Amino acid sequence: MKYKAFLLIFAVIVTSCENDSISDLTPATPDVTLHDLFWANSSISANQQLNIKVGDTVRWTWGSGTHNLRSTSGVESFDSGYISTAGYQFMHEFTVVGATQYVCDPHVASMFGTITVTE
Repeated sequence: MKYKAFLLIFAVIVTSCENDSISDLTPATPDVTLHDLFWANSSISANQQLNIKVGDTVRWTWGSGTHNLRSTSGVESFDSGYISTAGYQFMHEFTVVGATQYVCDPHVASMFGTITVTE
């Protein structure tokens, strides 16, 4: 009997609490877009062109082989270093309007691209 009374009191307390959700306490997240590029070999990664908005993030995912990802000119600067792990991911958030060129140094003639950022 005491158990039933306890459950009844507990149910009354829980249902009488104000109905606030955790989402009410979480700050709003701005609209951010993630762009995925595959960074693997010359047939897939040659002359990649991407147009994005300020604040967007680009994520490159490595295929097999040793690659790096380095900006060569433009308004943004980044360098992944040399990575030989398939599935490795490098991300960069673009915050400046303009174009940035990038390459894979071991495959500079066939693995390159341009990211163009607009408002």
